[in-house]
Amino acid sequence: MRKKIGLSLLLFAGISMGIQAVEIQGKIDRMNGRYVCGENVQFTFHVLDDNKLPLKSGQLQIVLSNDGGQKMFNQTFDLAANSEIKVSGTLKNPGFLRAVASLKGQKKWNVQGAAFEPEKIMSARPAPADFDNFWQQAQIKQENTPADLKLTPLPEKSRSHFEAYSVSVAAPGGRVYGFLTVPKSKTPVPLLVMVPGAGPGFGGPQAPRAQNRIACLVMNVHEYDPMTPGKTVNELYKEDQQKGYYPCRDAADRGKYFYYRAILGINRAVSLIAKLPEIDEKRIGIAGSSQGGAFALILSGLNPLIGSVVANVPAMCDHYGWQAGRQAGWPQIHFNSKGKGDTTAGYYDAVNFARSIKVPTWIIVGFADTTCPPSSVYAAWNAIPFRNKHIIDEIGMGHQVRPSYNQALNKQEVLLLK
Repeated sequence: MRKKIGLSLLLFAGISMGIQAVEIQGKIDRMNGRYVCGENVQFTFHVLDDNKLPLKSGQLQIVLSNDGGQKMFNQTFDLAANSEIKVSGTLKNPGFLRAVASLKGQKKWNVQGAAFEPEKIMSARPAPADFDNFWQQAQIKQENTPADLKLTPLPEKSRSHFEAYSVSVAAPGGRVYGFLTVPKSKTPVPLLVMVPGAGPGFGGPQAPRAQNRIACLVMNVHEYDPMTPGKTVNELYKEDQQKGYYPCRDAADRGKYFYYRAILGINRAVSLIAKLPEIDEKRIGIAGSSQGGAFALILSGLNPLIGSVVANVPAMCDHYGWQAGRQAGWPQIHFNSKGKGDTTAGYYDAVNFARSIKVPTWIIVGFADTTCPPSSVYAAWNAIPFRNKHIIDEIGMGHQVRPSYNQALNKQEVLLLK
């Protein structure tokens, strides 16, 4: 089922000191943002000054590309001649045509995207032949590693209606950390699992969902304990980054790559928490945005206990997109590892895990997302074999969260509370 969200016309750019404030507005000529391959889409851009009047000076550069990959048009326009600029383009094959308008000399831009038969977009490269075997063996290795589950009460974080805990589980190569909140209930309650987007991670527990009717397990990807005395997660994260850009750390070795420990450890944490007497293991969902959206897809493909998925602008999709002339999903392993992670990438592509998803799924995609490009998200969506799946097209949305994410979470909660 496909839900269409109305066109967002405005992306407001930052203002530099001493430079006239301007606003670049953009739109496309079709409200649903969808075209048949070979059809032309027209992008229109307006540049306004700080009085909301047409800017009569400066130069506007417009670049059309295959979703951030191969450039197909690059031209600079003189705003003294016209403050309204129109350009057209098309794609011959399924994908997204991205238009970026930027004001020369200023850090101001507007991004628009148009979809060309996105339901036909496929991953740039199939899964490695031994993908399933690799993860089966990895989970066996995980099972042979003592779990050493540490569930520590946090009375200072608990409330009259729920109990809070810190969570730590052993995994090959280290540990994973997180937090759990459990409503005080006479009967087992559903569980929602969440992994954060890129960055420091959760520094504390999140309140139970659905008016204290759903337990909440939040798990971080990092190796450091967010409860380390005397340090905040931001301080711990800053120290950790001295080891290098974490999403590409040890990317040359598929069994030592940064996310190997994180995926296995969080997967185990879900299974262990699901067995607690307070939790109903038949009612477990997972949700997240960006990196968290990737983990929602990855873990739901690995763990049969997970019964529903919500992924907002999921990362780690279509890692080989660059080979198809389009931008790969974050963290763009090929470029950021300087090619060292090219073999490893296929084993950590959320598209390849999505092939195993057999539960209700909601995915939100931003047509103007330059971090997790829409072509990569649709590659994951199209890989899901389960019919009960829903994609929400956010026309004009970049890499962000809109109300559609919470709306999807609300629908997921309805399922969990049944």
